[in-house]
Amino acid sequence: MGEAHEATPKFHENRFGEVSEEVRLFSAMVVLWGTEQFGQTLNQLFAGKKKEEVVLAARMLSFYTAHKINLEQARSSKAKRKARILVTLDQNTTCSACKKDSDQEYSLERVPELPHPDCQCAIGCRCGAIFVRTGGLFSE
Repeated sequence: MGEAHEATPKFHENRFGEVSEEVRLFSAMVVLWGTEQFGQTLNQLFAGKKKEEVVLAARMLSFYTAHKINLEQARSSKAKRKARILVTLDQNTTCSACKKDSDQEYSLERVPELPHPDCQCAIGCRCGAIFVRTGGLFSE
């Protein structure tokens, strides 16, 4: 959780300019309580901002943090692994930055930052990295 309060993903720099304290707070609340639905509780949090933008930025911040944690765990594993980027593809909402990375494989040292810094998907980046073993099923 501390990662989300310190990180400034490139996605946020490119799309929103910064990660506001409201976004950091909302991201932490979503992770802790597992919902984006807080009723009237957050009216002050969204004061002067589009709720959809705050929700998107918070979701992408949580996504960034989870990706970073998963990547660190894969790197610390004894098993040899590589990363494969999976992308939710559809004609209407998947941007070119995400399409370009679909099914690409990377060594763990070269895995790209997710969400993609140049992602322009209206609902946010939906790319994900899966970490697969290299070699045989039972190799170390």
